[in-house]
Amino acid sequence: AEPGANLFGGPDVRNTSASQEVVLAGFTGFGGTLFLGANIANCAGRVLFEGMEGTSWQITDSADVRVSQCRMAGAVTVQRSRLTMTDSVVSGGPNNLNNEPALDVSDSRVTLARCSVSGQSQLLRLPGTPAVVVHAPSVLTLTGDGNRGVAAGFFGSTPLSAIVGDGTVIRDPRVRVTGNAGAPGVSVGVDRVEHVPALQALGAPVGSTVEVDLAGLPGESWFLVFGLPGTPLELPGIRGELGLSLPLVTEQGVFGAQSVHRSILVAPGLPLGFQLCWQALTTDGQGGFVLSNHATYARVR
Repeated sequence: AEPGANLFGGPDVRNTSASQEVVLAGFTGFGGTLFLGANIANCAGRVLFEGMEGTSWQITDSADVRVSQCRMAGAVTVQRSRLTMTDSVVSGGPNNLNNEPALDVSDSRVTLARCSVSGQSQLLRLPGTPAVVVHAPSVLTLTGDGNRGVAAGFFGSTPLSAIVGDGTVIRDPRVRVTGNAGAPGVSVGVDRVEHVPALQALGAPVGSTVEVDLAGLPGESWFLVFGLPGTPLELPGIRGELGLSLPLVTEQGVFGAQSVHRSILVAPGLPLGFQLCWQALTTDGQGGFVLSNHATYARVR
């Protein structure tokens, strides 16, 4: 979208085939305010939302939804879908009039990388809410560089965990997870604390610089790759999901004491809407390998 472009109402993306892709980038609501709720349903093809601002989002029966640099001031519900969200913010209010958690995950696989998620704080007679509910057999993966996290809404002196449910949570120890009134941050069926590298790759106008940041562990070997977005898949013997196709290794190295690597590149003159995907492969210190989150952006200007 051009600067200042608005949506009258929220985007509604439905019934795409596996060969179709949808890219929406840079829109807000009319007059620069938040647009109404977004709906993504029955999409076999990839859907990318980048730089969007809105209220409640509904994602159902969709194979590959990627969200980058978005802000949602309401509830995000994910059902029977795969969602990867990077560098985004989800807050449970004040537009969440149904008193729902900021993120509700059912029968889905969701990855949050460098995201902030907060439950709705107590409002009048409405109680505070957890930030995330994870229903089995869903899997929620959290990674980051320690600057963002997940927090329950304020609920006075009532203990309230940030993440609840009977599903599975895999979280890097750098991700801050904060309950209310002394409650544990996570109260779910399975809570696995294990290292997950965090990758950030943000698009930029043609000719300017693209920064790719990778956060890992001291002494960890890493390989930085990019390619086209691909159908997410698991590889034997490697933790995580590969989210790109035609991968090309651009750099490799070993993390120093700061555990952060930054690559600076010049944005190429790609066609409008063309998508690139970045990911990193690192060692896990035990002879195995682990994939970072994948980060996708489109050339929009």
